[in-house]
Amino acid sequence: MDNQLWIFIILGMFLITLGFMVAVGFLVYALIEIRKTANKIGLFLKEIEERINPLLIETEKTIKSIRKISDDVDIVTENVKNVSSALSDVAQNIMALSSIVSDARREMSLRVMALRAGIKTAINVLIKEIKEGRL
Repeated sequence: MDNQLWIFIILGMFLITLGFMVAVGFLVYALIEIRKTANKIGLFLKEIEERINPLLIETEKTIKSIRKISDDVDIVTENVKNVSSALSDVAQNIMALSSIVSDARREMSLRVMALRAGIKTAINVLIKEIKEGRL
């Protein structure tokens, strides 16, 4: 019986060793597959990086261009405000000048009318004096 026990122990050890070696074989195969997958993922990420970098550069250029356009629009808006303010000042000056010209015209008109009335009165007096024989 001692021999059978040793046979069972040796057979058991052989089966355990065989099972361990099969498990190690599966683990080695799994590690090899994991390494292949990791390499493929690394290549995939590198390819994505190579494709994304030009896109990021173009995006940065586009954003800078948009920022410049925005700054230009701000400058143009400020210039339009300045021109509008200047035109408003010119309009006010024209209105003031128009008022001055109108006042001067009215004053000249009054003077002309007064002069005309004075001349008419003087001529009437002169004619009356001539008719009466005083002159």
